Amino acid sequence: SQEVRPDAVQHSDGHPGTEHHIVVSGRLRVTSRGRTEELGPGDYLAFRAGGPHGYEAVDGPVRSVLLLEYPPDAYPAGYGSPPSPGVPRHASR
Repeated sequence: SQEVRPDAVQHSDGHPGTEHHIVVSGRLRVTSRGRTEELGPGDYLAFRAGGPHGYEAVDGPVRSVLLLEYPPDAYPAGYGSPPSPGVPRHASR
């Protein structure tokens, strides 16, 4: 899950893939490619994350689900997909 604190703006310069957001609580303002959307509980938004984008809590803290979908070629050959948090790349699965 993702938490955005009030009065905090989270910014990304961009990365490969698509971001999927579902707001669980609070109101989230998402800006990407010059467009701004305001989401509330239960709202869903997806966008290609290659350009600058950011998140801002509106009127209090926000809790959301953030899924990052990467294209197959986003990682060097042999790496496959990103590791699970806390799992070294060399560990067998």
